[in-house]
Amino acid sequence: MAQFTVGDAAEAGRKGGQAKASARQARAAAAQLTAEEVSAGLEAMTTPDAIRRNLDTVAKWAACGRLSAGHAGAIVRACSEALRAIELGTELDQLGELRARLDALDAEKRPRPRAV
Repeated sequence: MAQFTVGDAAEAGRKGGQAKASARQARAAAAQLTAEEVSAGLEAMTTPDAIRRNLDTVAKWAACGRLSAGHAGAIVRACSEALRAIELGTELDQLGELRARLDALDAEKRPRPRAV
């Protein structure tokens, strides 16, 4: 008759716990969104409003476990950079308009040559 020791029982318990953890990890991985699903679920980051909507979507996905914290963080950083690029474009446009107004004012200030 084979002997069943306390150590054997502990080992069986550990293996059972590992199996449960593996099953839990497999379910979590199955619930995670794929890169294609994430791309399809987010809007093009062309306006600040679209970026805000994307951030809301990512926050919901991360909160319910559909997106890992690392992936959510990467998307948030991309949104931040896109928002900065939009702001920079707006500032450059405004700077161009101010430059044109300044050139027009300079042209008005210059003395005009008199006809002889």
